[in-house]
Amino acid sequence: MNVIFNPLFFMLAKFSLAFVLIAAAIPKLRERDEFHGVVANYRILPESLSYPFARMLPWVELACAVLFLVNLQTVLAGLATAVLMLAFSVAIGINIARGRTHIDCGCLRGADRGNGIGFYQFVRPLMFGLAALYVAHMAYLGTVATPDQTMLALAAAVMTTVLYLGADRMSSLSPAGSNNS
Repeated sequence: MNVIFNPLFFMLAKFSLAFVLIAAAIPKLRERDEFHGVVANYRILPESLSYPFARMLPWVELACAVLFLVNLQTVLAGLATAVLMLAFSVAIGINIARGRTHIDCGCLRGADRGNGIGFYQFVRPLMFGLAALYVAHMAYLGTVATPDQTMLALAAAVMTTVLYLGADRMSSLSPAGSNNS
């Protein structure tokens, strides 16, 4: 069987997306005012929409994550996640084109810990968006995993997410020898 159509790979992608969405939503909920500042700093939305968008976004991310985890409306969750990720990438791309690379992406960390935006921050949501489309497609096809595949995918997704979050945290550290006191 082709690895792309393997139910284990499908479940790994679905669980990984769910965990990344949860990890992205939590700091936005904890630091609501700071996240509103991040959204406004993108200068994409009119000021009157940046506040409601900043309040709504983490709840949409959590809703998609829950739908992935409980295996409800997986196609809808995948499509919604793909649209969110494409929108994030477009917003980042617009700001890179404007030369505004000093702003925080607002993805996983608080704004005070970001190092700006660049190619990585532009491509990352595109890759997550492709993964979300893959999950939506596989769910649409009716892909079903065995309990063993589900548990293995869950364990692998936890490990993958921990590694991803650790790498993201390390990338936000100041370079060695810099004087940020």
